[in-house]
Amino acid sequence: MDDLVLYGENGEEITLPTRWVVCDRCDGEGKHTNPSIDGNGITASEMAEMCYEDEDFAEHYFSGVYDVTCHECDGKRVTKAVNFGAMSEADVAEYKLQQEQRREAELESYYERRAGA
Repeated sequence: MDDLVLYGENGEEITLPTRWVVCDRCDGEGKHTNPSIDGNGITASEMAEMCYEDEDFAEHYFSGVYDVTCHECDGKRVTKAVNFGAMSEADVAEYKLQQEQRREAELESYYERRAGA
């Protein structure tokens, strides 16, 4: 995984210190259920319906038959995260500002796409 880099107000490149953390997506398992099967999880009523249609579905689901390599960590079970403890206060502030600007831009883009749909 590449180093995390941000660019300061003057365009200077700032390489951020990172640390390895357990992957949030797969909880360190290196795999998760295929999103085409359960998206963000299956409700009890959805599970009951799927089991009605396929008697073996629950057994297969919980045994990992539908698992895929984690989309976040690529099966490595860990990801790099910004190590805020190793950063200067100025770099932390710049990072947080850029993250907020990125989220605002993504939200604006989302609303523009919705309006055009």
